[in-house]
Amino acid sequence: MKKIAIITTGLSKVLGSEKCGGGEVLLKNLIFELMNMPDISLYVYSPASNVLSEDIKNNYPKIHFENYNNSPFSFSYIDELKEKFKKENFDKIINYNMVLPYKTTMLQSHSYLHKLNKAFILFRPLKKYLIRHKITIQKRAFERASTDTDYIAVSDAIKQDYSKNFNIPSEKIKVIHPGVSVSSIKEISKRDDITFGIVANSSINKGGHYLLTALGILNFLRRNFNLLIIAPKFKKDILMQIIISIFNLSKKTEALPFQNNMNKFYEKIDVLVLPSLNEAFGLVVLEAMEKAKPCIVSSTAGSAEIINNKNGVVFNRKSFLDFIKKLDNIISLYNKNFDNYKKMSDEARKTAEHFSWHKFTEKVIETND
Repeated sequence: MKKIAIITTGLSKVLGSEKCGGGEVLLKNLIFELMNMPDISLYVYSPASNVLSEDIKNNYPKIHFENYNNSPFSFSYIDELKEKFKKENFDKIINYNMVLPYKTTMLQSHSYLHKLNKAFILFRPLKKYLIRHKITIQKRAFERASTDTDYIAVSDAIKQDYSKNFNIPSEKIKVIHPGVSVSSIKEISKRDDITFGIVANSSINKGGHYLLTALGILNFLRRNFNLLIIAPKFKKDILMQIIISIFNLSKKTEALPFQNNMNKFYEKIDVLVLPSLNEAFGLVVLEAMEKAKPCIVSSTAGSAEIINNKNGVVFNRKSFLDFIKKLDNIISLYNKNFDNYKKMSDEARKTAEHFSWHKFTEKVIETND
């Protein structure tokens, strides 16, 4: 029986019913997989300030829930945990708190230095001022990291980020792409017009405005398509409303609020678009591919690493013209050669089947064993 510990910044959101981002979804599935492995005894350490309800604890009787008192956003929490770990003999410790790297540390988001360097040059001074404290803390954290710390990055893009910005030897960072839950799917059938889908929380980074503008130009060129956009702040996003009005996209665009169940969204679309400026990976890409939906992915997204010309398309994020061309090509493929579109859909599904949360978890356990 292996004893494994996970250090987190909090569990109530991950194991509760609140909305979760990509990093929290990854943590949740990692915990579930470890919890259900018969040869694993799982201990999860979370801050005492993040109170877990008795219902959550009762729902997961296989997890040994432990607490630490120091703030998870300070360096001192590691010293407290080291004292606790002396009483245990863990086979592996997985640190899901990037405040201070320790043991096997998960790198599931871009560094603040990366985000600063990728910001629009005119806004960079303001952004640098706003996140200066976060940059300083992150630099100090990696300077304090012990030499025996190893890292798991969710994409090669993340590996390159931390290796470059914090001088971490590349051999210390192992890339393990996230997983997806594979289930049966419905047969793909042709619609009158292709439907693009995007998950965009109205932030510039997610590329919702970027996609709307590109589709607006294609609408002027009389291309037929529909757009399904998940954007909880859609009605309050003035820029989105302006773009839709200028390009006459109101009849082609349907906005959805946050979706607890994404399956219906994937069933309604033919192609998922991920035009993010920065994306550590982009779990929605694997989820869409699992539903046999090809994806058009930004070259700056980690998920571009699993896309090839057979299962989807990668576009150059620095070239708006390339983005428009790739969208236009998919529209043409769908309308004029649906059999080839179906082949791309089949390849997308086959790619997703190579990834699973179980395989992801096994690779995490094996790291540096």
